[in-house]
Formats: sequence, C-alpha cells, structure tokens
Amino acid sequence: MLTEDIDNSDSAHRSNQATVLTIAGDVDCNRTRELSSLFAESGDDHSVVVDVSGVTFIDSSGLRLFLDEHRRRDERGHRLVLRSPSSAMLRLLELTKLADVFAIERA
Repeated sequence: MLTEDIDNSDSAHRSNQATVLTIAGDVDCNRTRELSSLFAESGDDHSVVVDVSGVTFIDSSGLRLFLDEHRRRDERGHRLVLRSPSSAMLRLLELTKLADVFAIERA
C-alpha cells in the first residue's frame, strides 16, 4: 500500500482495484504542478478514485488537470472517479458541461 502526504491535506493509497487520492483545499494554478506529480506517482496502469470532498475552490486550471487525467486514464482503459464532490464543484461541472464526462461517486 502506497501512502504519501502532501501539505498534510493530500494523500494517496493503493487498493487492489484502484488508487485512492484525497485532495483538499484549493485546486488552482498554484497547485496544479504538485497535483500533477501526485497523479503521476500513482501510476497509470489502473483506475483512480479522487476524493474531492475537501476541495474548497477549483479554478479552470484545476478543472483542466482533472480533465487531462481523465483522458489519460480513459486512453488506457481505466477510469478517473470523482468521489464526494461539493455542491459548488458539481455546479462547476454542470456549467462546463463536464458532469457527464466524469464518473462521479456521491457520498
């Protein structure tokens, strides 16, 4: 099992089926490089579940990060699942017509 803490709010661990990433706080242009590294370190040979329940803000660069990772996983036959997005994040996905693109696991 892989466990990694970043800024005491983001983490990753691998189960038999998927890697589960927990991302909290702001997902904006100041964090996309750090979060890209977190995705890269999780490997790309399996699905990823991203617990976004602790995300308090997401801008277009953060949304682009999730979209790019979704496409990368999809090309390899795997999934990116957004777990427990806040109502604000769901609204952003709906406004950008991306709510149907992502697999969403509601709490």
